[in-house]
Amino acid sequence: MSTRAKKRGTAVEVKAKRDLTRSLVAEYRRQTLTERENAGAGVGVLVTWRYNHPAADAVAHVTLRDLARLSRPLRVNDGYMDEADGSWASMTLAELCALIDE
Repeated sequence: MSTRAKKRGTAVEVKAKRDLTRSLVAEYRRQTLTERENAGAGVGVLVTWRYNHPAADAVAHVTLRDLARLSRPLRVNDGYMDEADGSWASMTLAELCALIDE
């Protein structure tokens, strides 16, 4: 049995701004990882959305580790790919939802 506690759930951080700069998105990504840990969640997702744009234009940001935990075809055991927590993938919110298996 692993000594690592299995974390469950998803922490979702939603940020809406008129101007989203790369540095601002990088800060939001750091905040998302912190919120994921504070919530004891297994997965963290950042959703960024620009004011006066359709919700369909929202962008989901997720680390490769968390993407592997969310998507059945990529599902991996806990602890595997933890090093991928520093690499992020961005996609539309609809694309992320399509990958998530209930």
